[in-house]
Amino acid sequence: MNWKNGVLIGSVSPHIRTTFFKRADVCITLEMPCIQYKIDNKALRTYTSILKVIASIKDRPELEEKLAKKYPEQVEIARRYAIEFFGDYPPF
Repeated sequence: MNWKNGVLIGSVSPHIRTTFFKRADVCITLEMPCIQYKIDNKALRTYTSILKVIASIKDRPELEEKLAKKYPEQVEIARRYAIEFFGDYPPF
C-alpha cells in the first residue's frame, strides 16, 4: 500500500510468512520510488523514518504501535486490509 510520499509497504506472501516466521516477527516489504538521476527527498525522509522505527522494535506488535503514532491513518488501513484478506487480525 502507498504509505506516504510514494513509499510502499507490503506484506510478504502468506506461505513464506507462515512457513519461515513466528507470529510476532516483522515480515514486510518496503519500497522507495526510484527516479533516474534524482532522489526524491520527501520519499527518502519517509523511507528513513520507517526504517528507524523498524530498527528500534523487537516484534510486530511494537512496530504497529510505533508506526500508528506517526502514521495512524496508514496503520488503520493496513489493519483493515489484513482483516479483509485473512478474516482475522492479527492474521498469523
